[in-house]
Parts: sequence; C-alpha cells; structure tokens
Amino acid sequence: ERNAKFRSGSILMGVLDCLYSIGANYGIRPLRLVGYAFALILLGAAVFSQPGALELKPSQQGFAGKEVLPNAVERGLAVSVHYFLPMDTPLASEWAPAANPVSILIPAGALSCTLFFRPDWYGTALRVLGTVLMGLGFGSVTGLLRRIAP
Repeated sequence: ERNAKFRSGSILMGVLDCLYSIGANYGIRPLRLVGYAFALILLGAAVFSQPGALELKPSQQGFAGKEVLPNAVERGLAVSVHYFLPMDTPLASEWAPAANPVSILIPAGALSCTLFFRPDWYGTALRVLGTVLMGLGFGSVTGLLRRIAP
C-alpha cells in the first residue's frame, strides 16, 4: 500500500504512512513503544547522572543537605522518569536539568567517542517524546490506532 502511494505521486501520504509505521506499527504490537520508552529513559539516566547535569531548583536550595537520592545514577534515573512522564510527579521534582553541556564517554574498543548533551534540551525532548509515546501507547492498546482496510 505504501509503495502504491509513492508510485501514484502522493509522496506526502507515503512519508506520513512511513512515520505511522515507525511510531505505531499500524496499531500492532505496542511493545515496540515500550522499547522506545526504555531507551529514552536509560539515555536520560546516562545524561542526568553526569556531574553538573542537575541543579537543585531555587525553591529547594535550603534543603541541599537533605538529599533523598544521594547516588548520581539513582538520581539520574529518577529525573529521567520524572521528565518522561507527561504529568508532573513528585519523583525527583526538586531537581532541574542544568543549561551547561555535559559529556558522555562511550568506549568502543581502542577508539572512544564523546557525546555532548545539554541536559535542559534533553529534558524538554524527553517530556515531548514521552507525551507522544504515551498517547501512541494508549491509542494502540485501546485499538484507536487500528488500521481499517478500505
């Protein structure tokens, strides 16, 4: 069907069909969305656990000695989940992503690669993508995204 759309000259409909296939898999097997969610949350945990990636919110500055999650990895995972969910949760709500870029070293044998992320931008992207994935997951589980043949 997608090839027919491309051949008929409806490139926009073909591209939209490709995006629908990648994102929602035509409403079939919503477990793919769970994989996307886990990947985004784990990358967020890696970004937010880096030194200097998180700052206490100004309203929480007086509570700096009373950290609930002292471990950087736990804190990074909690902040990642907090920003992934489309609604506001109390989980790690006292932390905010910093505006300064952080680096993540990825070892690859003899070579290594360093990726730079801005935690505030990744937090925003995580919130938007989390909202989209939650909506797609809800739609695919309830059958709202089921494709009906013409």
